[in-house]
Amino acid sequence: MAEQAKAVLQADKLEAVAGRGYFDSLEILACEEAGISVTLPKPMTSGAKAEGRFGKQDFVYLAGDDVYRCPVGERLTYRYTSEEEGKLCAVIGPRPVQPAR
Repeated sequence: MAEQAKAVLQADKLEAVAGRGYFDSLEILACEEAGISVTLPKPMTSGAKAEGRFGKQDFVYLAGDDVYRCPVGERLTYRYTSEEEGKLCAVIGPRPVQPAR
């Protein structure tokens, strides 16, 4: 479609926007080679949603507080960094409950 639009507009270059469902590496490469710049969101590759869990896109980073907010409203703060299977992982979680005095 983008190539057709570029031809109709008789443009040297074109910027196209597409939805997540249109993510295809070969199509993106073809656009790039045709002088078409494509903007589209990354595909969702996590199986979390299919398994009934929240995905990354469900969490919101609150830069002013340097925390993430989970879908149920909890604020998740940085706890520590660990290494698992050769990968560094930041562990975050809700604020610990303070015992009653």
